[in-house]
Amino acid sequence: METGTATLYRRENGVWYYWTYDEFGKRKRFSTARKTKAAANLIVSERIRTGTLLNPGGRKKVNRFSEYVEDFYIYEKCPYIQSQIKRGYKYSKKQAKTNRYYLEHHVLPFFGSRTIESINVGDVNRWLIGLPESSKISHKTANNVLTIVRQIFQVAVEDGLREDNPAQKVKPLAKNADTRRRIAFTKDQISQLFSESWKSNLGEVAARLAAQTGMRAGEIRALSPGQIHKTYIEVDASYNNHDDGRKCTKSGYSRIVPIGRGIYQMLQDIASGGLYVFSFDGVHPVSNSYFEKKLLQRMDQLGIAAPEGTILSFHSFRHYFNSRLTAAGIPGEKIRAVIGHEDEEMTEHYTHLEVDDLKQILEVQSMAIA
Repeated sequence: METGTATLYRRENGVWYYWTYDEFGKRKRFSTARKTKAAANLIVSERIRTGTLLNPGGRKKVNRFSEYVEDFYIYEKCPYIQSQIKRGYKYSKKQAKTNRYYLEHHVLPFFGSRTIESINVGDVNRWLIGLPESSKISHKTANNVLTIVRQIFQVAVEDGLREDNPAQKVKPLAKNADTRRRIAFTKDQISQLFSESWKSNLGEVAARLAAQTGMRAGEIRALSPGQIHKTYIEVDASYNNHDDGRKCTKSGYSRIVPIGRGIYQMLQDIASGGLYVFSFDGVHPVSNSYFEKKLLQRMDQLGIAAPEGTILSFHSFRHYFNSRLTAAGIPGEKIRAVIGHEDEEMTEHYTHLEVDDLKQILEVQSMAIA
């Protein structure tokens, strides 16, 4: 049925859509969001009258993917989130923040400069297959990122910017095929890494701290001056940009990590004087990827690489320190108390370490990167 410059038709879901043409003669498709032809006719007639057939939502016309997703997963602005909420579904701000992080770090670097219409199934498939290696993420996380790409293209289809959803036709990665194992640095690799000063002072100090205490990257980012004492660090928080910012540790409990004079002085030397020790402005901690990026730069400089099928990352310092404590004969229960165990009963039972335990741990620390 012809309605002025638009052609109405009904899809399988019962909703009426219409075809129209842009200034280049390319056919575009838009939803009327109505399930009766009469109501759809009224919508189309009004859009013809107001000149909004090609821009029914009032959203500015865009060509590039980066422009189109400018508001995606920003909770109050995202068209997909607002659509889900209006349909009665729940969508948390935490979920939006996580998806925005995925979009900025794992999608825009690959598709940001492309036009919405130019991205095809092959492009999405090649991107997904290479994503675990290029972004250093698991197959499970890569599949989560694929989900948000599907959501974005589905909205583009509903907006009439595409006739199909290329991501919908891409098969997810097999979760159990991600066999790469995260391993510890060797003593020789540690000696190489710290044989001379890094270009990044904060990156080097964070790496040294992780190698000598087993602290997680998020715990180091969350460090405030008040947590650092002359003989110990009180680890009571972690920081994650695309989650909830500063929050409790992974185990849910605080712990005491003994430190020697060298570590204490090292932290005092880089203290920002603000809210966070590892910060450029004193107000915000360094970014999520900062430590990882600086470590990879140092590894590339030295030619250090993980054996095939394994991963060396900032978290490998934690594995390294754990292995050093184990080699020193410290009981597993007490090791877990120092590096942060996720079991409440175990954590509480071994919170208080004996004098001999502390002495032995400090000895391991002093030798860890010697």
